[in-house]
Amino acid sequence: DEDDIELPYLKEVLFSAGSGATQVIEDTGRKLRFSKRTLKNAGVEPTFAACGSNHGQSMENTILDGAALGIDKSKQTIKDGKIYAFDHGGMFRVKRLYRQPFGAVKLVSDNKGYPDEILSADQWTTEVRLLGWVFWWSTVDKW
Repeated sequence: DEDDIELPYLKEVLFSAGSGATQVIEDTGRKLRFSKRTLKNAGVEPTFAACGSNHGQSMENTILDGAALGIDKSKQTIKDGKIYAFDHGGMFRVKRLYRQPFGAVKLVSDNKGYPDEILSADQWTTEVRLLGWVFWWSTVDKW
């Protein structure tokens, strides 16, 4: 269908050599299909869109463990309270972000069993690579 587009998938990978560090990279073998119209209606330009998977329970009950995510990589400015995906020292993370004084950023989980985190401006700029705004998520339940 001319309206369909395949979006690349991002994944966290472990490098076997060296210290066992991880990094978030594109998984060239995995894609997820979206309607171009759906993306346009969400304000997402397809060339800047990618997908990933949520791991962990910190964003439940909003985003469940294992949920597929749609990420708009062009949205690199934090809008308080929006959900973002980011590479934090090689870990793929998903949180609500809030700007703080002096360039710090507060990371908030929807699951209140997880404490808020505050990263200083220095930590945010040296340890984090903002991947983009999470505009979509979906979970298939298991029997």
